[in-house]
Amino acid sequence: MKVTVMFVMIGVFTAGLLSLGKSDKKDIKVVKKKIKDTTEVVAVDSSKLNKELLVNYILKQDIKHPEIAYSIAIGESGICSSLFKANNNLFGMKHPGVRPTKSLGRKNGFAHFESWQHSVQDYKLYLEFVGGHEMSKTEYLSHLDNNYAHKGYSSYISKFFEEFYELKNN
Repeated sequence: MKVTVMFVMIGVFTAGLLSLGKSDKKDIKVVKKKIKDTTEVVAVDSSKLNKELLVNYILKQDIKHPEIAYSIAIGESGICSSLFKANNNLFGMKHPGVRPTKSLGRKNGFAHFESWQHSVQDYKLYLEFVGGHEMSKTEYLSHLDNNYAHKGYSSYISKFFEEFYELKNN
């Protein structure tokens, strides 16, 4: 039954394509590409995560100050640390006691996530919980120095900003 329905749907879709003009077909290719890009990012398991996919996913999550999110992830885990591999934890986050979270609980003293994508989503929840999405970049970097990590942390992660911008523009 499912196979028959699939063939019918493909047939209808193909028939529709034959009746489209050249510009309409171009639009369909763009939509297919967008769908493909989204699927690739969401479907990637942590062993296949790379910096380009991380940048794309952060941008798709509409995270304020995405260069900071990327830089924290690279600075904390490099997307290859033992914490990342064991916990899918990109940001070195602890399991929170108060704020909303995607964390499944504690594992080895840190938040444990079902997927690396949940780690990114949890970072966004943290950002919103502390009001970072309403702060300027400078204010948020100051917040990181005073509340998230330690004095000088913003200087440490800022060295990854340029890498983020290069990956974003590729």
